[in-house]
Amino acid sequence: MGTKQDMGASLEELEKAGLVELPAIADAFTGASTALSGISTSGMFVTDGPFAQNCPQTQFESLIEAMTASTKRSGDVLDDVSAALVTTARDFAKTDADIMAAYVAAGGTLE
Repeated sequence: MGTKQDMGASLEELEKAGLVELPAIADAFTGASTALSGISTSGMFVTDGPFAQNCPQTQFESLIEAMTASTKRSGDVLDDVSAALVTTARDFAKTDADIMAAYVAAGGTLE
């Protein structure tokens, strides 16, 4: 098992993931869902359009809607996970003075 210094540093890494790394990924999912929601099918399914013969418009629109909702939800879940990581790291660091000192020394914040 690791030392309290290792524990403090590991908690700081969890906090960093929650504050920096996962929010960036969540933002990418949110951006993707915004881009997907902006796709217009007008003109695609007209007689000479690229999908006129290959795919029914309603199925294509349903697929876009499902992808948009799923991508947005993934971003929302990552935001929730980020907040939980930060709270968990900070709360756990407060349970032991040595771990808290190592956590702060590693760059962690308590608020």
